[in-house]
Amino acid sequence: MSITSIEVKELTEWLHKDVDESVEDAGSLYAFKKYSRIYECLGLLQSILELEESNQDYQCMLGYSDNNPDVKCMVANVVGDNLVQVNEQSKNDMQLKDWFMSYTNDNNQILVQGPFKTMTLAMDKAKEMLDITVFKSPIY
Repeated sequence: MSITSIEVKELTEWLHKDVDESVEDAGSLYAFKKYSRIYECLGLLQSILELEESNQDYQCMLGYSDNNPDVKCMVANVVGDNLVQVNEQSKNDMQLKDWFMSYTNDNNQILVQGPFKTMTLAMDKAKEMLDITVFKSPIY
């Protein structure tokens, strides 16, 4: 059996709609605490599923300058697999579905610019900062 984050969200909303009033009417602190814990667990499950599902939507483009075969930057979206690393390398907080542009400086330190709302905005920043003239999809 598989379940998606959207299904967990819908079930949680249904549970709240149908059970909240009953728990409140019962006046049981025990039932309220147990119900609250179930809701917390469903929220955690939804977050885990969202992280996993986001990996299916990963997109990446490599930036190059004219007449130079070396990659100068990477533009990609934030997904579960890179969320922690991107946030460690960025000065700004990144969320799932944000876009970023990363590159190395003269000291081979990885720097991250973003978040950006779209791939186009991240590419525009790369063009502005690094004189990128073409983007290509990496071969997997």
